[in-house]
Amino acid sequence: MALTRPQVLKVVNNYIGAVGGYRGDFTYKSHEKFYPDYCDLDDVVIDYEDGITTRYRFIDILLSRPSLDRAKILHGVIEKFGVDDDGNARRTRLRNEIEGSASASARRTTSRVEFPVAQQPGLSLTIGVTSG
Repeated sequence: MALTRPQVLKVVNNYIGAVGGYRGDFTYKSHEKFYPDYCDLDDVVIDYEDGITTRYRFIDILLSRPSLDRAKILHGVIEKFGVDDDGNARRTRLRNEIEGSASASARRTTSRVEFPVAQQPGLSLTIGVTSG
């Protein structure tokens, strides 16, 4: 199951929130730094053509990336915007949903296949197959 737009909007609107008119604390610069700093992704190109907001660009990036990248971004959201829910049951529930979505995306991405290695009893070759 792919990450749906309503799920992404729930993350954006209810977990990240808004601070001082910015989505979370995302200025254009901090949004660019988010992907390499929190998600271990250095190939995200952010183009704010036609005055697109960080909110819409974040949504577009999250929906357009392969499963493993989506998992990294969701984990990055939790790392950047915190796991401290201050006793807020709704936020705790949402964080658990985000973690579940991230784990599901990561599981869909990698399959392992083991092949016994001829002439070397007890050894096997493991190949990871990645799908988006």
